[in-house]
Amino acid sequence: MQSNWTKTIIILLVVGMLMAVQAIPLGPVLAQGAGPNLLTDGDFEAPPVWPMQDGIGEIQVAPGWRAWYLDSPPSYVERPRWCYNDDESPKDSGCYWMRPEFRDNVAASFANRVHGGIRSQKYFSFGRMHQAGLMQRVTGVTPGAILRFSIYIQAWMCFDIDKCGINGIISDAPSDMHLRVGIDPYGGTDPFSPNIIWAPEQEAFDRWVEFSVQATAQANAVTVFTHSRPDWDWARMDNDVYLDDASLVQIGGPGVIVAPPTTPPQATAESAQPTPIATSTTIATSTPAVTRTPRPDGAVVHVVQSGDTLSGISFQYDVLLEELYRLNNLNNQSILKVGQEIVVQVVATPAPPTATSAPTSLPATATLPPPTATPALGSLCLSAFEDVNGNNLMDGSELYLAAVNFLVLSGQDGSQAARYQTDDSPQPHCLTTLPPNAYTVKIKAPPGYIAVPDQAGVGLTLGKPVNLSVAIRKDSPLTPASGATELVQPAATPGTQQTSQGTILPAALIGGAVLLLGLAGIGVIVLRRRN
Repeated sequence: MQSNWTKTIIILLVVGMLMAVQAIPLGPVLAQGAGPNLLTDGDFEAPPVWPMQDGIGEIQVAPGWRAWYLDSPPSYVERPRWCYNDDESPKDSGCYWMRPEFRDNVAASFANRVHGGIRSQKYFSFGRMHQAGLMQRVTGVTPGAILRFSIYIQAWMCFDIDKCGINGIISDAPSDMHLRVGIDPYGGTDPFSPNIIWAPEQEAFDRWVEFSVQATAQANAVTVFTHSRPDWDWARMDNDVYLDDASLVQIGGPGVIVAPPTTPPQATAESAQPTPIATSTTIATSTPAVTRTPRPDGAVVHVVQSGDTLSGISFQYDVLLEELYRLNNLNNQSILKVGQEIVVQVVATPAPPTATSAPTSLPATATLPPPTATPALGSLCLSAFEDVNGNNLMDGSELYLAAVNFLVLSGQDGSQAARYQTDDSPQPHCLTTLPPNAYTVKIKAPPGYIAVPDQAGVGLTLGKPVNLSVAIRKDSPLTPASGATELVQPAATPGTQQTSQGTILPAALIGGAVLLLGLAGIGVIVLRRRN
């Protein structure tokens, strides 16, 4: 009989140990900060429950990330035919457009919708279109660092649910989803900023596809974006997007922190997930015909090969992406074609000597690109409005707010470049004396208000004015005191998440130890009574 009591005690101890282990958060979340991934919760494995964004119950995103979306359809989306009344007047846009719902997806329910681990991010619009995605702003990067953002995306679109398989594993009559990813190298948080470098669109219906883009940081912060927009002329009931296993790694530039490859370069280049080093090697060896020999007109060109991107060409030739745009009259929406010639450098070529020619230095100077000293100014337009409904958008009933202070700091040395305080004018105030550069703008709201956000990174280039409109909200009793405004920043979420996990782990271990000691004590008492 005594042996039976011994077995009982052993079983109780094992159960206690399992309960203690289950109380510890999953390893991948804690290991996230130890590797080269600069993103917070890039694997979307943070324990539930994910926080509600801006207090909206239908928007739950992984810590560190932020959802972006359009509440109203943009002008470039065509209104479907059924969204008109009999008198040809348009119906409310809610008949075809909505803000999507953001949730987590767990492998226990839909294993095919998780790329790695047990959880992924999903968002969807039922019977209506949307334009939305996720973004994350990363600070502490080094200007000039070459960064690569990658993330796995899967889409599902269904018209007839009976044709979409069990648990919706097959798309029915899918149309365009306009999936793509991008990086704002200046750290801006506007998903429609011209500064964003977007990779070409891809489709990913019913399968995981890795999306990636490269960019050179122009400030001490960058922002990564994902994008989707289902596009159809007759309604699909389900318009779902799933995201998992994202990373932002530095692959070149100053202070590169890329770890050495763990597999031979050849095997890595052929794998489905190449390391950054293998990727750069592939780019360098895939275009043997490209040389730096200039043409007679002094232009050094790159002939576009299959798989080339402007960011990849920028990295290969060590030339700023903005310079490629200027030399080739392109922008971040331009699409490359195989065989297209991209000018990567203009080399000065001396003019033939003539009897009346000037000294030899003058023709060489004359063939250089035109100087940027005149004009050499950017335009930064600042405004602030009272965000009454808290949606970060200036709606028709909301007004510009006075007494909001903007402090513009140079991205190079942090020195003050400009300062402005808003008045009650209904028009933005434009600073037109700033040279092209990366800047950090700090916003201080008047007493009783808070700025959302209270800091933004912007980049100024010639001929492209930048509009920075900041949402100002009334302060609440729960708002941190002055001097702790970083707690309301999206970038502060990682610290909050790490703190909460740092307390969960010791608590789980202590709780498990107490449970084991308690069970052991019970076993001793039982044995003594039995004896």
